Amino acid sequence: MTPRPLQALAETLHVPFIEERAAVREWIALRRDPLLRGEGVPHGSGEPVVVVGGFGATDTFMGPLRSWLERIGYAPTLACHARGLDCGERSAGRLERTVECVADETGDRPRLLAHSRGGQFARVTAFRRPDLVGGLVTLGTPFEHFGLATPVRIQAAALGIAGTLGAPNLVRFGCLRGACCVGFRRDLVQPLDPGVPFTSIYSSEDRTVRWRTCIDAGARNVDIGGTHGSMLASAASYRAIAAALHDTRREAPDAQRNSDAIHERALTD
Repeated sequence: MTPRPLQALAETLHVPFIEERAAVREWIALRRDPLLRGEGVPHGSGEPVVVVGGFGATDTFMGPLRSWLERIGYAPTLACHARGLDCGERSAGRLERTVECVADETGDRPRLLAHSRGGQFARVTAFRRPDLVGGLVTLGTPFEHFGLATPVRIQAAALGIAGTLGAPNLVRFGCLRGACCVGFRRDLVQPLDPGVPFTSIYSSEDRTVRWRTCIDAGARNVDIGGTHGSMLASAASYRAIAAALHDTRREAPDAQRNSDAIHERALTD
């Protein structure tokens, strides 16, 4: 338990790491909720979903979400490339190759479900490859390249120093303003093709990212409350995810026709 003086200081300074203890309580409550067994939410019919981890994510960390997606009828694949710590352009390129493989193996356009920074990689991929992406759902993702709250910027800056000095698979300062991520920064804010249904799930209580940067003019924006970490651990988030994935299924026929038209135009251009 956080001592009260420390908690008061955390609330005054908006320190997100201390506040994230709420995510643990959310997860404990979720384990007792019938929702975790797949009750009370719309189910899929085997559609592929690529689950993209955010800053510091691992397969183990994202495992509960993957298991729940399987339980409600989807076919998830985890994509936690370099734990979400690498250069944005390289990460988006890795994700695009993963999406290509899943699409080839399943014969279907996978949905992208991404948390935090992983949603930036996913949004860029969805913009670049609408022919491969059947829908996009982001969780607490800022759509500004550096839409972090001030305390988290300090940690990101430390990683940037390490990456700039040559540590492998880490973001560099050049990714923020330099040439390596020019295309990534540009494509992150481009409007998505109408054939890619897009839901941004966020929290106006989020103190890890600046929550207003999670609102996208081209998305269905859903405020569920809670902390940044609870996006992966709360019943409210799981319900919003199930509804958003269900929307991609309902919109899939029109999306597929739109994607086919794009593909045909590409072949004739």
